[in-house]
Amino acid sequence: MRRATCFLFGVTMGWFGKPKKTVTEAACEFIFTYTAQIKIDWPEICKRLQEIEPKFETLKHDVMSSFEFLLAAISIQLHALSNLQNNDTGEKIRETILELLSTDNAGTYPLETIAEYDEAWNDFVEKSAPPFFAVSWILIDKLKLTKTVTLGNQVHKDPILVMSLGRLLVEFSGKFWKLYLAKYKIVSDR
Repeated sequence: MRRATCFLFGVTMGWFGKPKKTVTEAACEFIFTYTAQIKIDWPEICKRLQEIEPKFETLKHDVMSSFEFLLAAISIQLHALSNLQNNDTGEKIRETILELLSTDNAGTYPLETIAEYDEAWNDFVEKSAPPFFAVSWILIDKLKLTKTVTLGNQVHKDPILVMSLGRLLVEFSGKFWKLYLAKYKIVSDR
């Protein structure tokens, strides 16, 4: 059966079913949405965390710190994407996102950082621990936060900071892919 399609505002749609978006369109919309959102949300995120770690007062003006938070949130969303679109299309979207993040200015740093988050995520999953805490654990180091607690003779990262940062990462990450995939059918680039 032949499907009729039309091009309307950048969305190709069949007579039946969801509008279509290409892998590149989906990846670009994801990156654009998150980079625009971090600019808006970063000061509020810092405000909420400065009660736990006063250093966030100065971090709210630091572009690199917001970029680090953005990479951490993206890594969480890439895991959501893998769970929701566990096929070649999902992998192509992931590869395109990572390619888009590797600009001349950033180099391979985003890829290396997301790989580091992925490794920690997988380690926590294997241990049946909440994986977003693995991401916040690494992000604490990337932000050069030093707040610790001493338990016996051991010094640990402040668990309240780890949990609070993890919670905000999940909250910021939201449900982009769940909502996007419910609305659009992703097709290969031509």
